[in-house]
Amino acid sequence: MQGLKVRLAADRLSLGAPGDEWAIDKLSLRASGKRQGQPFELALEAPALMLSEQAASAEPVSATFKSGSGNAVVASMGLDGLSGNVKEWRFRTLSLDGAVRSGQRLGSLRLTSPLNWDVAARQGALTALKGDLVLRDEHQPDQEYAFPMIGSVHVDAAKEVADMDISAMVDGAQTSLKAQVAGWQALATRFVLKSERLDLDPWLAPAAPARSESGSRSGSPDEGADTPPAKPDDSTRQAGFDLAFLEHLDLDGDVGVADLRAHGVQFNKVQAHLRAQKGVLTLSGVKAGLYEGALAGHFQVSADHRFSAKMDLTRVAVDPLLQAALGRPVLSGRLGLNLSLDTVGDTGDALLANLGGRADWQVADGAVLGIDAQRTLTEVARSLSNVLKGRLDAVSSPFDDQGRTPFSQLGGRLDLDKGQGTLSRLILASDLLRVTEGDPAQLSLTGRTLDVILLVQVAARLPQALKGALDPLAGATLPVHIEGPWADPSYSVRWSDVRNQAVQQVVKTGLMDLLEGRDPLDQAQLPDVDGGGLAPESPQDPVERIGKALKGLLGK
Repeated sequence: MQGLKVRLAADRLSLGAPGDEWAIDKLSLRASGKRQGQPFELALEAPALMLSEQAASAEPVSATFKSGSGNAVVASMGLDGLSGNVKEWRFRTLSLDGAVRSGQRLGSLRLTSPLNWDVAARQGALTALKGDLVLRDEHQPDQEYAFPMIGSVHVDAAKEVADMDISAMVDGAQTSLKAQVAGWQALATRFVLKSERLDLDPWLAPAAPARSESGSRSGSPDEGADTPPAKPDDSTRQAGFDLAFLEHLDLDGDVGVADLRAHGVQFNKVQAHLRAQKGVLTLSGVKAGLYEGALAGHFQVSADHRFSAKMDLTRVAVDPLLQAALGRPVLSGRLGLNLSLDTVGDTGDALLANLGGRADWQVADGAVLGIDAQRTLTEVARSLSNVLKGRLDAVSSPFDDQGRTPFSQLGGRLDLDKGQGTLSRLILASDLLRVTEGDPAQLSLTGRTLDVILLVQVAARLPQALKGALDPLAGATLPVHIEGPWADPSYSVRWSDVRNQAVQQVVKTGLMDLLEGRDPLDQAQLPDVDGGGLAPESPQDPVERIGKALKGLLGK
């Protein structure tokens, strides 16, 4: 504590040893200073108080406390209805009103309880505590979240220990907190927190809008090509977050939540051990049920802005997980995931720029939903054959709400270093095709862009039902180049690199060049080839549609 200033005034002040008579008239106490680098102010008013061996009486006592820059913490206390005697004080009502501000969020607490205090033993209790905790966010001025609570608190000042037992209603479900706080100079808290239901979505920041180094793709290809990116000014830089409070935090406890929701994802039977000491907060032994599977993890954050996370998912049902997280199920199957990440920074951008680690995943016996690869590849093969016969067939959209492309295996590995990712391994295997990574295979988390070649190999030994229909593509490997911003990447097939007779014939005749990049409405005006004319059966560019079909197969 630094810079302590105290001012005391009273018309009468007679304070004896414990057990002696007390008499106070118009007492006023003021104190100010700094504690742990934060300014504080304390004010106490006691108009009249009489304590003797036979009786005790007082007019209401009030106190206020403010701490932190901008009055981040404000509290007021009132004592009323004193009875008992000089050795044992009994207040009919203790009232406590407090408010804590953190950024745009405000928490307020209102509590009342009878208070008993044994002067000689220096022990006391709030025997019937009740009140409300109310949380508000300035970004949601019309919403507030109130949590009614009841409980008790017992204090032993001689041992510097306080025990509390609190029950509250959170999201309409029961939550209990049992805690012990020890050491008035350096608070050490041990606790057990249990809740039937907890919804974190109202308090989690929404996902940031997608940005990319290459900008929007809605303009012309050359638009802004020679214009250097604008340098961020102070108004656009992210405000850093401060984790210095971890230096003074001493917590150790167990957390259990029967039903937890975060970012739309539902976890059940969550268990974790939380420990915060010496500037490091650790969540260890994390276990939870997650969509018919299991999650295990270990997470850590330190006061110097270092973060690390390790997580394993086992046999998690993919489709309900993606439905909850993304709003649409694009895969089915059982997911296994091993994730290990670390980073450092005091802003979201800095955390992404320093992100390193790896992710290994495996989805077994699943399907790509909304895509019918068998139908699409059959139409691609037919279109390539018919181009040489002077006919231009359409390839229908690969997207079909009822369609599905089963696979036996979907696995991969992503290695991260300073916010840049390398897809070092990828495999999608089915009876019909096999997809692996090519070169390049890069993803930028900071720029939210990707530059990846996927090698799509059609099975050389086709299922009996598809022989004939897919013979022109049997054994062919189609390199698909995906690049650009995540939100709107471009897809192209490197036809000249395809070692397949049917494709090479189309490339050698120049028909691929005629079709590539043409507007579908211009197809009817293509020049005659071998006098036969290219009369399209449908105003669609098959090469363009093939690219879109592969986009559907690989990019959805």
